[in-house]
Amino acid sequence: MFIEDNANKYTFVWKKSTDKSEVKLQEKLRMLIRTLNDELNINYTIQDKITVQQVFEILTTLNKMKISENIEFIHERGKKN
Repeated sequence: MFIEDNANKYTFVWKKSTDKSEVKLQEKLRMLIRTLNDELNINYTIQDKITVQQVFEILTTLNKMKISENIEFIHERGKKN
């Protein structure tokens, strides 16, 4: 079949793009964690590479804070004046 012959034809193009995206995402996560540390008095350490597990732990902690402090999110569109 021809599909198997061309299965990895564009792999080299996507590799560079995904590497760039990961670098940008890691930097955004670092900035977010710094903001959380400063504004919510949370002490998360920023390591070389932030993993999905670490993000999940942060989200779990934030959810616990939301429940304990009885914070309710409202999802509505704002009005333009």
